[in-house]
Amino acid sequence: FKEVENAKTKLEQGINAIHNLPYHTLKVDLYKFISKIYKFLKQYDKAILFMEKSIALKEQLGDEKGVAYARLNLSVVYKEENNNDKAKLELTSAQKYFDKTNDKIGKIFALSKMGIIHYSEKSYEKALKFLKKCTDIFKDLDFEIGVSTLNKKIGLIYSKIGNHDKAISYLKKCLNIETKNNMSSDMAETNSIMGLIYSEKEDINNAIKQLEKSFSLLSTESVENKEHIAFKIGELYIKKKRFGKAIQYFEKCVASRSEELSKKALKNLALLYEKIGDGEKLKTILRRILKSENDEKVINQIKVSLKRI
Repeated sequence: FKEVENAKTKLEQGINAIHNLPYHTLKVDLYKFISKIYKFLKQYDKAILFMEKSIALKEQLGDEKGVAYARLNLSVVYKEENNNDKAKLELTSAQKYFDKTNDKIGKIFALSKMGIIHYSEKSYEKALKFLKKCTDIFKDLDFEIGVSTLNKKIGLIYSKIGNHDKAISYLKKCLNIETKNNMSSDMAETNSIMGLIYSEKEDINNAIKQLEKSFSLLSTESVENKEHIAFKIGELYIKKKRFGKAIQYFEKCVASRSEELSKKALKNLALLYEKIGDGEKLKTILRRILKSENDEKVINQIKVSLKRI
């Protein structure tokens, strides 16, 4: 923060030094940079003030394009300030310029930001409308990575509103592009999302299929994600009554850095070993549970169980 404060001080000195001078282009840049610093510091009133000064000077200079892109940045500040109405007004104003000049990149920025705002307001149908318009522009630009990213967001929104079939359809389109471009981490994420949606649909076979793909694609650096996916797969195998496979996946979670996940995995393993009648492994698991259990009542119950096995 010290470096940021130093930069802010120097910019303020520069702004004061040329305050009464006609260096409009330089002022525009200084206002823009100091606005970004105030935004970073979450001093939104000042960020907005200097962004508006920048926009006013751009208008004097006849820089319509600069005004439109500055309004995009101003909308982000309003969004962070939780003033969605003003953010949407700025985006609408910018959109008019982008439509007039057929600035496709500008349109993508404005439409996607509008979609994100509507999503945050749970106005999912409106969010879909804006994101789909974005997708069409990306297709015109033949930018399939952009199409893939938006298809994933659209799929997630359809999942939110309970339209699982539509969600899966968009996620499959996304996955096709990711596979074509060998985007393994993105493929892992998409497969995971699809697996969870299939799980909600009670389509256990497809849920397991997608989650196991995700598990295999995740790198060793994504340990936490792998553990949570493994736990979910274990739960699904229990539903299939394939207890051996469930045990296999719960075993991958017991050494988790997440104490909560580790405890849940151990408890599931205890239930499974009891169900299949493996007393020796059940005792091993119960002893492991004892090491981290703090509830005296539970500790006593486990000790009684150990004596009975």
